[in-house]
Amino acid sequence: MEGSYYNAFTSINETFKVIEDAIAASGVNSDTNKVFKIGINCEGESYFNKDPKDANKYEVEGAKNQHDQDQLADYYLKVIQEHPLVQYIEDPYANSDFKGYQKLQAKLLSNPATSQVQVGILGMH
Repeated sequence: MEGSYYNAFTSINETFKVIEDAIAASGVNSDTNKVFKIGINCEGESYFNKDPKDANKYEVEGAKNQHDQDQLADYYLKVIQEHPLVQYIEDPYANSDFKGYQKLQAKLLSNPATSQVQVGILGMH
């Protein structure tokens, strides 16, 4: 299922809290069985800085928060660790940034707590 939303909150963490609270209130998930999980479509292409002065940087939550490939992978890892219901990340990097995708995959697989998270990229779902 595809969909989108407008984030009316000041941070991604506030958004996750509302979603996680709604899932908890449903009473469907238990410690051993997670019926509801979270997938995020990052649309990395949309915040990839195309300015040659800041080549290969991603503007996460504004121009003052620029990340390179490794920093962005660490950002995604932090999100996953703070929000364990995140089980899928779609398009975490710009469409042509296969090295960034590979770096994220390697970091996810090297950590048992995140190794089950799936990552999809445009054309490779």
